Amino acid sequence: GFFKDEGLQVKIEPGGPGAPVVQNVGLGRVAFGVGNADQILLAREQQIPLVALMASMQNSPRCLMVHQESGITSFEQLKGIKLALGAGKSFAKFLSQDGVLKDVQVVPYTGSVAPFLADTQFGQQAYVFSEPYVVEQRGAHPVCLMVSDLGFNPYSSILFTNEELLKEKPEVVAKIVRAVRRGWLAYLNDPEPVNQKIQKDNPEMNLEALSYGAKAIADLCLPAGLAKADIGTMTDARWDELKQQLTEIELVSKDLSPGQSYSLQFLQPLETSP
Repeated sequence: GFFKDEGLQVKIEPGGPGAPVVQNVGLGRVAFGVGNADQILLAREQQIPLVALMASMQNSPRCLMVHQESGITSFEQLKGIKLALGAGKSFAKFLSQDGVLKDVQVVPYTGSVAPFLADTQFGQQAYVFSEPYVVEQRGAHPVCLMVSDLGFNPYSSILFTNEELLKEKPEVVAKIVRAVRRGWLAYLNDPEPVNQKIQKDNPEMNLEALSYGAKAIADLCLPAGLAKADIGTMTDARWDELKQQLTEIELVSKDLSPGQSYSLQFLQPLETSP
């Protein structure tokens, strides 16, 4: 009901692998999209005029998932295994440049956990709120190495739009941002009603998995020290750091101005009382 409260009619389109979210928003075919901070800067490098509006997750959920049986508990111990990574991902290039992958055999990531389940000397990229639960339910003992612990920590689940819409309809943008922030806060306060809705719409998602995910997501969205009223916040310093990291791994040019890639104007503290 948060969009309705703002007088908005919103149609939500499916995203996920293969959906041209960045391109559709950049071209104005879709008004808003959800992505990660590195995607925004990579798009700006390609002259796609995206603007980030809020960061639902302050900390990246990206991790490398290995087996407890491998004995690996840190990035320093990451050696002697096969590791499935998606091609072209900025986090994978960061890991490679940082020397983390020098003693592993990198293989293509297929999106399936089947290879992981079949071999205790196999690891893969994952989201901490998703695949670990899936493999635990199938008898595995996953260990998650958070990529953010290495210092590569792009904001995740960012709400973004394009420059033209932001310029022409800032009042609509403000309403969308406010509604989405309220939605996230309501979910973190009580995820059960939303989880039941998700499970009804997508029966493949069981309530136990959704509950596991909600607990993991809570610490990513509201890490220690961040007030609920500030959900979605972003800082200049975090964007500057990410731009510098992407420059160092040669994904964006040093001339790219990160300040054009995001707007902080809609992130006033929310009213959090019932």
